[in-house]
Amino acid sequence: MTKVQSPLNQIWTLFQEILLANGVGSTQLLVECDNKMVIDCILNKAQAPNLCYPLLRSIKLCAMKFSSISFKHVHREANFSADYLSHYAYTYTTGSYVLEEPPDGISNWINHG
Repeated sequence: MTKVQSPLNQIWTLFQEILLANGVGSTQLLVECDNKMVIDCILNKAQAPNLCYPLLRSIKLCAMKFSSISFKHVHREANFSADYLSHYAYTYTTGSYVLEEPPDGISNWINHG
């Protein structure tokens, strides 16, 4: 069974990730999401559900803090790295971590191409 997130959940997750990037001092950011509708709503290419407007506004305000930020739709299959890292994160205790190198299970995927 495939787990499907609601657009609001995905928008909330993107917002938290953008806040985290800002909090660690990132100035350039590439935001990738496998939900095209979410990306289109952020880029004003599609009308967002009313419930999502306040969160989308917060994303746009936070995005202004970066010298460069891009939002890109990626196909779910191409989102393997993000999926792997999200599961890998469960091996750590709560907190913030910076990985100096990619985990072994993802190195081949990153270097592929």
